Amino acid sequence: MLMVMQTGLAHPPVGLGICIINSLSRDVAMLDTFEGVLPFLASDFLRVILLFCLSSD
Repeated sequence: MLMVMQTGLAHPPVGLGICIINSLSRDVAMLDTFEGVLPFLASDFLRVILLFCLSSD
């Protein structure tokens, strides 16, 4: 459950963690910040899917 919540904090509709990080570096556009997080989001989604698939047994 904690991993799903952490993924929600970095996901673009809300992205609270991303907004905080972007506010620390004002010269970087918000879109660039979201693009930089995409590989980490992909690995988070894969990890959550694997956990759900393995825990259903």
